[in-house]
Amino acid sequence: MNENPIDPGIYTLYLISSVNGCEYTHDFIIPEACPEIDVTRIPGTCTYPYNGTVEVTISGGTPPYEVYLGQDGAIASEIYTFAQTGTYIIETNDDFNPNHAFSVILNDSDSYYTDVYVSSQPAMHFQWSPYNVYTTYNLTEELYQDMIICIGNANDQTLNISHDVTFNNCHIYTNTQGSDDTHYTIWKIFYDDQINMESGHLHIINGTTIESGCPDKMWQGIEARGEYNVNCETMLIDIVDSKISDAMHAIKLWGNVHLNADNSTFENNRIDINLNQWGWGIANFDHTYINNNIFQTTRSLNNSMVYPKAHVYLKWASDITFKNNEFINSTVMIPNEFGFDEYTVDKRGKGIEAVFSSFIVTPVSNKQYVAPMYNSENYFEGLFYAIDVRGQKNYAPKVYHSDFVNNFRGIHFRGTNGSRILFNEINTTNADVGFETNNLTLHNNPINGNVSYGVYIDRGLNTLFEENTIYNGKAGSYIFSTGNSGTRYYRNKFGDPNYQTMGMEAATIVVGRNSNWDASNPPTTNTGLEIRCNNYIANNTAISVLNGNMRKNQGVLGGNTDQLAGNQFHSSFTNGTEFKVQIHENIFGPPSQFSYLDLGVYNYYQHDDGASGTEQNGYHRRLLTYSDLEVDPQTQDDKRFYESEACESHYSLPVVHDPDVVIFDISFQTNTLETLENQYDEIIDRGDTEYMISVAEELDPHNFRQYTTILSNDGYLSDQVFLTLLDNHVAQKPVIAAILIANSPLPEDILDEVNNSTYLDNGHKNKILKYQEGTNPRLLLEYEMADVKQEIIYLESELVNNAINNDSIIGVKEIAINYFNSKPIQLVKDLQTIYNLSISSNDYTTAENSLSDLRIIANTLSEDEAIEVIRFCDVNQLYISALNDTANYSLLYDNREFLLEAARSTSPSYSVTAEILYSIVTDSSYFEYTPLPVNEMGSRSIQINNEITKDVVNNFDIYTNPVLNTLNIYFDLSATCEDGYEVLYETIGKKKQEGCSFGEILIYTSDAKLIETIPLESITGTLSIDIESYKPGVYLIEIDNCYGDKRTKKITKTQ
Repeated sequence: MNENPIDPGIYTLYLISSVNGCEYTHDFIIPEACPEIDVTRIPGTCTYPYNGTVEVTISGGTPPYEVYLGQDGAIASEIYTFAQTGTYIIETNDDFNPNHAFSVILNDSDSYYTDVYVSSQPAMHFQWSPYNVYTTYNLTEELYQDMIICIGNANDQTLNISHDVTFNNCHIYTNTQGSDDTHYTIWKIFYDDQINMESGHLHIINGTTIESGCPDKMWQGIEARGEYNVNCETMLIDIVDSKISDAMHAIKLWGNVHLNADNSTFENNRIDINLNQWGWGIANFDHTYINNNIFQTTRSLNNSMVYPKAHVYLKWASDITFKNNEFINSTVMIPNEFGFDEYTVDKRGKGIEAVFSSFIVTPVSNKQYVAPMYNSENYFEGLFYAIDVRGQKNYAPKVYHSDFVNNFRGIHFRGTNGSRILFNEINTTNADVGFETNNLTLHNNPINGNVSYGVYIDRGLNTLFEENTIYNGKAGSYIFSTGNSGTRYYRNKFGDPNYQTMGMEAATIVVGRNSNWDASNPPTTNTGLEIRCNNYIANNTAISVLNGNMRKNQGVLGGNTDQLAGNQFHSSFTNGTEFKVQIHENIFGPPSQFSYLDLGVYNYYQHDDGASGTEQNGYHRRLLTYSDLEVDPQTQDDKRFYESEACESHYSLPVVHDPDVVIFDISFQTNTLETLENQYDEIIDRGDTEYMISVAEELDPHNFRQYTTILSNDGYLSDQVFLTLLDNHVAQKPVIAAILIANSPLPEDILDEVNNSTYLDNGHKNKILKYQEGTNPRLLLEYEMADVKQEIIYLESELVNNAINNDSIIGVKEIAINYFNSKPIQLVKDLQTIYNLSISSNDYTTAENSLSDLRIIANTLSEDEAIEVIRFCDVNQLYISALNDTANYSLLYDNREFLLEAARSTSPSYSVTAEILYSIVTDSSYFEYTPLPVNEMGSRSIQINNEITKDVVNNFDIYTNPVLNTLNIYFDLSATCEDGYEVLYETIGKKKQEGCSFGEILIYTSDAKLIETIPLESITGTLSIDIESYKPGVYLIEIDNCYGDKRTKKITKTQ
């Protein structure tokens, strides 16, 4: 036998029997070294199922290796195969009992050699020491530092803290029991743990991670409840440099709590921060700052029954400031086998959801609105709604200088007063994503779930929407039923500024009632929303009015360059239609649902671009494509566009809000308006409309000379007088035509009535049509009055906006309230403004007094107006009751049917408040009305009647033609001789020719040489003319009445 060592390798052993010579062979391995394992237990964080693991380090032996856990005579893990030495993690299977000992079995190649590690203690082993398991009864210290902590045990998952406490640089595990049971509060489901913090204390979470101990489970969250008496000590919560994940509500605060969340990460929670007033009194979240945090959802939540609701949820909360935060949902949408994503867009949650709350996103400093505070811009990405607001608490929500990327819907403000959306960049998703509403109660139809948009201003008053850039998505911005408030829609850009993406289906969409228009009682002066000084790049439709209205005049007729519409349309990256108006009941809703919103033709007063190709910066300002029958573009000659003059920013300099200056300007404009109104009262209908109506009614062939002079008022007649005149079928037709011409150009609605008249002949209509160039003088005066009223509305809106937002001196709200209280004639709108200002000051007594005053005024109004006012009072009385007790919705619940009815109305003054209250008390949802324009064919011009070709010569005929010897001419000039016709001719400046009795026939050669003139001796008849001596050829026969009206026909003379 060889005594020398044998090298490692594979060998064969041969055995030969010396008895019978039989042979036996066996292959074997001489390893380099026998296999060895080193075992480390990795502590678990979840009890059921236990999630601790075993770490094995393999060395020696011959690969591949087979490793598994053994326990109680059974295999307690998967059997792992490893191709080489190294360190590996072994996970247990369902048969593993963490309370029993276990072993680790290692076999190397072909199981020639085995190593077994046997544990001498139970497998269960945790990250924390047994002394770091805390419940209400043993968490008594004020400082916990550098510790790994378990909250709760198998018997108690609650932690109530009633003293100052700081967690510094700790790692805290919750829900370590792996339970899905509901605990403590009936409206929180599927979550175990919660940390309750009582009021009057300082609680700091610094450099600490808080997460669910069981990685596939969620936990309830941290809940801090403060006192509701604002005079009591306020709880302070600091969350700094920390991370909280997998909670139902990571942080939920009630009552008087000041929160400072800074530089922390909130990940995969259903709600990250929940601020909620609940109970009697007024919650005070003053000085709550949410800065420099990352709020993110990176995957589906650890419970298949729930989806993200909002990173920050506010309800009845106020005075919240957001700076330099990121709100992100980066969950990847993966289509199922049918190609549809089960993780539909409405399951992606919201960045900020606010119900009757007030907050600022990205504050500005020292009124320098053009620039945010240093390092304060917020970022929103991948969300269902980036910001969703319903109502407000005291001041209005404001969003400045924030970036929005690939959200389905950017900013939605519903029912706010004085809100501001300034200097944001909103890049909306282009994805055609799913939208699931199966579990939502919807009350307003129709909806289009696939319409992504940048901004939606929903029944908001006194909104500033300026200097934003919006692109991608289907719609840029909706503005819905803002009424006759001073909303400012100005200097926004719609379309990719870098020209890298296609434009939107519609950029600016105006829906619902956005003016003072009342179809049942049309106002003398029209005021409302103006769309001014915006830029449009490559959108299918730039400006759309869809089943809605805004101010009839966009810009000021004859105004300065800074008073014109000023919208700019890119000349290379063109928009499909630049201004479209559609009131389509058959497309968007039931018949006649929206016809009351149709105020007629919009006057669009635009800049003069000059010669083609001279547009500045690649944009033109004159409408090129528009709805021909609904939009009348009127270029103001020589009014060129210069941005520094025409559309100057309101924020190029620090904004100074001085209420005294604003009130002085209002007073000046009010005096101007009073002067114009006095002038109007004196000149329209000669100061006596009833008398002029009686004159128009009594006009007849006996008094037409006298009454024509009275009714000829240079255009300053009311519509009532015009319509009475057109209804008069006793007066002579030419006299009516003469009066209409004397008052031309006519208002467009009266011109339509002329066209539709069955009494006036086409010849009379044609005469009237010739005098319609320009704008009716009465309308010019009304437009001037409307412009002054619009300026007053803007100034009052500025006063209200600044008062609600506390933008100027202390007591600005009181100054504003005193102004509206001191107006000589208080309108319903003034008392509603006082109510809103009082609510913003939490002065519910004055607010209720305003409602009482409104009820008194309602007694003096028409039935429809009174119903509107009473409903406003009733809805807002319920709102005040909810403000006083946000824990008890019994009164709202008892009135839920009334709230539903009010919510379904079209009133901008109260429907949105009713809608929000109803959705709170019934836990239902209202989605926005999001129509898109449809393509349709239209003509480019409008005229009274395309069939108007006849003149006042009723009939003129020639026979036979061609003619040989005798020309027979039949004529009828009865129209020219009708009683009263001389008045018509006098009105248009024509006199009867001397010596002319009825008219004459004139015969011309083909080259216009007069051959013969034959006087007519009767009004009607047949004239025979011998033309045998005429040379063969073509001749022109003209009949002329005595006032120069002519008609011509051509004949051919044969041989």
